Amino acid sequence: AWQVYLLGVERVLAPVLQISLTVWVYQSVIQKKWIYLVAAYGLHALFDLAPALSQVGWITNPLLVEFILLAELIALVWLTKSI
Repeated sequence: AWQVYLLGVERVLAPVLQISLTVWVYQSVIQKKWIYLVAAYGLHALFDLAPALSQVGWITNPLLVEFILLAELIALVWLTKSI
């Protein structure tokens, strides 16, 4: 039953991720640096990795998946502030 609350946590993390990645794509257009666009694609794939590993059974603890997502998001926001 407690796992239902993890859906709420993930729904809070998802918009922050999308806004951060949007900044990367915007900067790639404004600064004409294609590397930011490639990085946005790669970062999005990295963010999807933990849930994918959970679906195939490599990560069995849902709290660990959400913790990984949170850690990735904190790092992404920190990196986004520096571009």
